[in-house]
Amino acid sequence: MFTTELNHWLQSFNHPVVYWFFETVSMMGTVVFLTFLLYIVIAGVDFRKGFWIAGIFLYTVLLTVLLKETIDFPRPIAVDTTLNSYGRDAGSDLLALQPKEFFGVFSDEIL
Repeated sequence: MFTTELNHWLQSFNHPVVYWFFETVSMMGTVVFLTFLLYIVIAGVDFRKGFWIAGIFLYTVLLTVLLKETIDFPRPIAVDTTLNSYGRDAGSDLLALQPKEFFGVFSDEIL
């Protein structure tokens, strides 16, 4: 679960359409996209429903930040530099420090 074998398998489908799909999905989580979507709902659909969605967004952001700060696992590319970084900074190679079993957790050295 915390090893990078799944990442290697997903990267084996190295095709521009797959790359475009995942970039598009990632773009849908940006602040700009979500703000634009929220504006459309508030202005174009229903004012009251828009504010309900804004509240849901706010709670989701707060929960996400809290969980990310609490769990604080490294990104896969920071652990295994053999992954394709697509031009991003890969960080240091911590592959030898990965857990050996599927449900193993990261060592304190990585965290």
